[in-house]
Amino acid sequence: MMYDVAILGGGPGGYAAALRAATRGASVCCIEADRLGGTCLNVGCIPTKAMLHASGLLWDMSNAGAMGLVCEGARVDGPAYFARVAKVVSDLRKGVGMLLKSRRVTVVRGRGKLLSAGRIEVGTEGGTETVEAKSIIIATGSRPVCPAFLPDGDRVWTTDQAACATELPESVLIVGGGVIGCEFATIYSELGIPTTIV
Repeated sequence: MMYDVAILGGGPGGYAAALRAATRGASVCCIEADRLGGTCLNVGCIPTKAMLHASGLLWDMSNAGAMGLVCEGARVDGPAYFARVAKVVSDLRKGVGMLLKSRRVTVVRGRGKLLSAGRIEVGTEGGTETVEAKSIIIATGSRPVCPAFLPDGDRVWTTDQAACATELPESVLIVGGGVIGCEFATIYSELGIPTTIV
């Protein structure tokens, strides 16, 4: 099928572009290899804000005595904590899918590859298909990399793995003191986990 607009990537740039184009009357196809919502919704902004909210509540309860409030025995249940984060993310991801569906945006699951001007080959579970469009928007996003000097294994996480964990670490060393490193440091330290930033 020929679309007016095909978008490679269903993250915040891709799905927003798809919704805008569809609202303006274009026929739109959005190609996504992973989960709708991209980094922000699935492993970035949304899960970390859900984590921060809960860790902040625990911190407040644990330190309520300074304000004359008694709140003894406050603690974190790791699996329940992460289950809540996963539910928040899942609900919002479903919302993005429903928005796209309501605007008649066709979502193709698979990894797209530009073949030529106006043609994209999409590798899907069932093989390959070709999407043709008058205009193509590339909104493929990014993914984290693990520096080569770090060992492989369960002890080294990227931010994606930290945001999708199911168990809390006993202690954590965060390499990088930028916004994301400090955000995770705040989360872990508010939960009472020994935390070091390098």
